[in-house]
Amino acid sequence: MKKFNKFMAVAMSAAMLATQGMPVFASSFIGGEEGNANLLAYDVTTVVVPTTLKVALNPFRYTVNMRYTKDDHAATDKPDADTVYYTLSDGKYSVAELDTTAVFPADTDYYTVDAADQSTAQIVSLNYGIVNKSTKDMIVTVDIGVTQNTDNTAGKKPITFVGTGEEATAVGSTYGTEDGTAEKDSLNMFLKVQTAKALPTANTFKKATTYNSSTVYYERNEAGKYSIHGTDGKIDTEANFKKGTYFVPDTVIGTEIQAYELSDVTMEASDKGEVVFEQGQDYKAKATVGYKLSTATYAPKKGTVIDFNTTQADLKNAMELTTIGGVTGFTLSGAMNTNTNWTMANTTALKFVPTYTISDDAANVQYNNEGNAADTEPYNQALLRRAPSAAATQAVLKAGDPAVITVNLGFGDLAATGVTSFVNKTNGYDYIGTGMATYADGKITISGAADINYLIDTTDARTFTITFDEGTTVDVTLGEKS
Repeated sequence: MKKFNKFMAVAMSAAMLATQGMPVFASSFIGGEEGNANLLAYDVTTVVVPTTLKVALNPFRYTVNMRYTKDDHAATDKPDADTVYYTLSDGKYSVAELDTTAVFPADTDYYTVDAADQSTAQIVSLNYGIVNKSTKDMIVTVDIGVTQNTDNTAGKKPITFVGTGEEATAVGSTYGTEDGTAEKDSLNMFLKVQTAKALPTANTFKKATTYNSSTVYYERNEAGKYSIHGTDGKIDTEANFKKGTYFVPDTVIGTEIQAYELSDVTMEASDKGEVVFEQGQDYKAKATVGYKLSTATYAPKKGTVIDFNTTQADLKNAMELTTIGGVTGFTLSGAMNTNTNWTMANTTALKFVPTYTISDDAANVQYNNEGNAADTEPYNQALLRRAPSAAATQAVLKAGDPAVITVNLGFGDLAATGVTSFVNKTNGYDYIGTGMATYADGKITISGAADINYLIDTTDARTFTITFDEGTTVDVTLGEKS
């Protein structure tokens, strides 16, 4: 009996040990807790583009002030007799009449204009920058549309956008510097987009990393605007200097660049990759230029904790931009006929509307001239090679008027030079082949009244297939004008 009790005690002790962490053998199963392995990755898709475009149409080459600089004078200074000073009121500058024998009047800001900030070009435009802050290469397409009034005021007529400077001015290759001798009554304008030849610069700021008692420091508000710290920008002691809080002026486009600063960058325009504005319907014009901008880099902010609990959202919020990606720039230029009265135009101003399309889908886009500042113009620039195209629907039908269908011949080595056929998909007629339509200068025109009335009356016979001379085919459906 004693032996049995001893055996039972040993057996019970062994069973207790098994429940307290002994190895699990093949014949046993114990479930474990699930574990999530967070994927430590993040994605930033940010491309900074200019906020405004500023353009002046200057056919007679007046001196145009492009920018003003606030005059930095002491309270005891007197105005310089050879300098023109301006004041700003309600958004407009005017010449200030100052007594050069007395000090500057107090409580008034005065501005000056450097000769480099003036232009006598016929198309006066600031330069505009684009910056990639994304974690991937980005494709940026800029479509710039131009519109003008189309009312039929007596004695007025629309501006005609032409394809070369020579057409606008009729002075050969010197159109950029000489007055034109084009037909007296022609309101011809040549517009083009030029891209940056090298890396643009800007009047911008960077974070101050060191303290100096004589340095003028700036602060940035929530709107991204800078102002001098305190009254004079000075910080009295190094103990009061907070690294990363204050800014100093810079010209290098870097991580702190603001969108409004990209509305006026400094760049040299390249003569490669120019894109001419093409005239479209209703006297509108459009130009498209594309860029491929390289990837930016990010790093975790100081003090960031990354562990098993860090999610993608946590990681993205903890990253800061350390190096911007690709930077490029563009400007507008061109020529106008000076041998005419421009007050005959039925518009007093043209409206420039830029549309920026941003994508990381590089697989479906082909490029040429992709390069860098060291060996290829333009900088970081890849003009889109585009096949011919046409808008899928075009409202062009109206009784008594020709129907004009606009096509785009494309860009680069994918471009066509013309249209070979315009086939009605319902009846199979080739309107160009049968003489019912003509093609010229990016436009297919149906002139016959009977043909137009047929299309107006037969709504299911309005779709055509356009065939370009390099082989591309596109379908377009015609609609009625409102």
